Amino acid sequence: MEIPIESIAIIFWGIVIIIGIIVELMSLGLVSIWFSIAAVIPLILAILGVDPFIQIIVFLLLSAILILYTRRIASKYLIKHKKITNFDRVIGQIVKVTKDITLDNKGEVYVDGKFWSASVNENIAIYSDDHCKIEAVQGVTLIVSKINNKGE
Repeated sequence: MEIPIESIAIIFWGIVIIIGIIVELMSLGLVSIWFSIAAVIPLILAILGVDPFIQIIVFLLLSAILILYTRRIASKYLIKHKKITNFDRVIGQIVKVTKDITLDNKGEVYVDGKFWSASVNENIAIYSDDHCKIEAVQGVTLIVSKINNKGE
């Protein structure tokens, strides 16, 4: 007894869908899910008896389109690469400068009992014993801005 090619194609596309879903659930990399989605149309084509060569071409085209155009968009909303630390709480604090800070040279500020590297994003200088405001944390460097004598 010989199995018809249409039945083999239906089984094949069903397996591709299932494997893609399983791999995606294990990795959450937003890659294999697009293959599973792309395999749905060839599965329908196999059920309708369309030539297997056409099914493969449709699968390859849909996979490429889905990966190229939707992965970036989905990654932006679903995958968050920002590592949140408790040190983010210092953003907005006014701190004392202990070493001059310029656009070209990192300086130093005193925060929570520790000295931290600090830099600015604009062409200004903040001098030792002045106060500044912490705007952001980039790695182990604080990004600060100059404040006036009244506090901001």
